[in-house]
Amino acid sequence: MLATEAAWRDGDAWQRDLLTVLDRNRHRVRQVLSTQLPQVRHHLPEATYLAWIDARPLGLEQPPVERVLESGGVLLDGGSPFGPGADGFLRLNFATSHGVLEDILTGLTRALALD
Repeated sequence: MLATEAAWRDGDAWQRDLLTVLDRNRHRVRQVLSTQLPQVRHHLPEATYLAWIDARPLGLEQPPVERVLESGGVLLDGGSPFGPGADGFLRLNFATSHGVLEDILTGLTRALALD
């Protein structure tokens, strides 16, 4: 109960800072995808910290989750656990630090860049 009261009373600055980071990160994801992986489909999320990436246009022979892990060293979510027809999708959680996000984006683009 004390933590809830403290959050309501003193959490405005923290929340403002968090929203700033999330906004910066979601725009960074969009920038990298549009410039380095223009073939993939992605919509700028508005009410979440998850970016859904449609890798189906790449025509990969293996699921994109596996390709990104093996070739980029990054573990993203996606594929069949999210339901029928989700095999060609990746889910990237961008609620992280700038450095970690850059590492994720570097691995993702390295893995998905067409040869």
